[in-house]
Amino acid sequence: MMIGERSAEDLKINIGTAFPREQDVTMEVRGRNLLTGLPKNIKISSDEMLEAMEEPLYQITETIHSVLERTPPELAADIGDKGDTNDWWRSFTIWYGQADNLKDRDRGSYCR
Repeated sequence: MMIGERSAEDLKINIGTAFPREQDVTMEVRGRNLLTGLPKNIKISSDEMLEAMEEPLYQITETIHSVLERTPPELAADIGDKGDTNDWWRSFTIWYGQADNLKDRDRGSYCR
């Protein structure tokens, strides 16, 4: 079964989870059966989404951990004190030379 990018995003937003839910939730999605080539509807559960998202979430947390290990103490202190603020975000992206690649979340424009 192949689904489109928009359907995958809807699944992720609506029933995606990083932890098991107390109650399993399902969502119906329409895609193309790869064996027959015909459209088909299937139900996807939050448990299936948890399994599908496990590896990407692990990679994200490992990357964050790796970056924080190399973060200068002053910046790490700002992260602990201020949490996720734009000043911290700009400092972080400039420090790691990623300002051209990351979007400013408030303005919807790229940081420079």
